Amino acid sequence: MNVRSIEECIKKLEENDYNTYKNSIKVKEKKIYKYIALSDDVSLNSKKLETLENNKIWVSNPSTLNDPYEFSAFKNIKLTNKNTKNIIDMLNDFSLCSFSLEYKSLPMWAYYTNDYKGFCLEYEFNDIDSSDFYRYVTYNEKLYKCDKSTIDLFYDCNYVNKEKYSENKRKSIEEMLKLLMCQKDISWSHENEVRFLNWTSDGMDGKNISSEVIGLKLTKIIIGKNCKPNYKMELRRIAKKLGVKVSFIKMSYDEYLLNQSENEE
Repeated sequence: MNVRSIEECIKKLEENDYNTYKNSIKVKEKKIYKYIALSDDVSLNSKKLETLENNKIWVSNPSTLNDPYEFSAFKNIKLTNKNTKNIIDMLNDFSLCSFSLEYKSLPMWAYYTNDYKGFCLEYEFNDIDSSDFYRYVTYNEKLYKCDKSTIDLFYDCNYVNKEKYSENKRKSIEEMLKLLMCQKDISWSHENEVRFLNWTSDGMDGKNISSEVIGLKLTKIIIGKNCKPNYKMELRRIAKKLGVKVSFIKMSYDEYLLNQSENEE
């Protein structure tokens, strides 16, 4: 995927009807990846493996993520209308889950799997229209803020004068807000992130959602080179139960390159 900027997406949204726009920004890759860390916290590790075994995915409230700029587009907006303030509260209660287009990223294996002690999950999109759930993250040199007029328009076309607006217009305004939720500083661009967005986190730090419900099919578990033997055994057991493949991440000592192999040795 080419690094996309939010300007490109906004331009496409303004120049086309919503359906044309949606087709142009739809996630086209067949596979996406989720890095999972394992640590010395046995209880937390057990919860993560239980989530995997139940074929579920943890989605998080933005406030719990490692980038303090998540959803900053909606911070410090001066609103006087109580109802539009409620919209901001709703937007900040979104939940999301981050995936990558890469399974062999050196830095992501290092810091998202706890120095290769964890694993990486390979998913394919199932028959559900993935564009309803997923967005490419855009990487930008400046932070794009949401303005009062966009919030007012969103509130008006969804709650006050809904009949005045076409479905295309309502979806376009909603998409503008989602674009602002999926922006990061350009220094994160190596992550090649694809983001799942869910309308609510129910006021919690996060929750488990069935992978099938959000359009994904687990196809492989890729185990890190420093994963402990007992967790390797457990991951093999879960893979067998779920009917998915297992592979192991391998380092090339001739170049800066990771690959995967079906053989552990």
